[in-house]
Amino acid sequence: MKVLILLILIFALNSCKHRFASVAENQSNDSTSLTHYQQYAKAGIIEADVWDQAFPISDSFHLWSWDDFGKEFKQNRITRTYHDGFYRYTFWTRLSDTILVYAEDSIPVTQLILDSMFDANGDGSKDLVSIYNPNNGKCPPDFTLLFLMDTTSKKFKKNSAVETIRFAKFHPKEKTITSEITCDQYKEQYKFKWKRNFEVDTVYSKITKVY
Repeated sequence: MKVLILLILIFALNSCKHRFASVAENQSNDSTSLTHYQQYAKAGIIEADVWDQAFPISDSFHLWSWDDFGKEFKQNRITRTYHDGFYRYTFWTRLSDTILVYAEDSIPVTQLILDSMFDANGDGSKDLVSIYNPNNGKCPPDFTLLFLMDTTSKKFKKNSAVETIRFAKFHPKEKTITSEITCDQYKEQYKFKWKRNFEVDTVYSKITKVY
């Protein structure tokens, strides 16, 4: 009986060692698979956590703190890192003591006008809104790169529906987006309404000749 118990204990100990080794290996793989700019951003996140989010902000690095998302989403981080002519938006989440990337996007440095955090769809949680201008065509418009906080998964999700809306203006209280474009002799006006699952629907559109 004692021999049987000893064998069970040895088997359990070996299983635990193997499981912990696998976890350590996975964490190591996660870390080594990061690109150079992601490693740089991750180091900034860790330093910010240690020093109560007292971190430098420059053109090469920006970190949105969990305070921007509310305490409910404190495991999230967003970094904007300059690399190879692009601003790289990297979305991070914390699993135990491991920080992982779950999404990423980018905008050419020359196109970015403004990025900020505010509640774009009126659900009470802040979203990342980046305004950029591709600077082509006769009347070059501003476009929007939008990442909404999905309160169910507690992660940011890209909303592709707004990418084609030029000069988008968000009205979170009404849960609407308006767009007004004046080019040549015409003015275009549009209004969109948020639907379920972060979709938008056209409420009205109007094109008038201004002169």
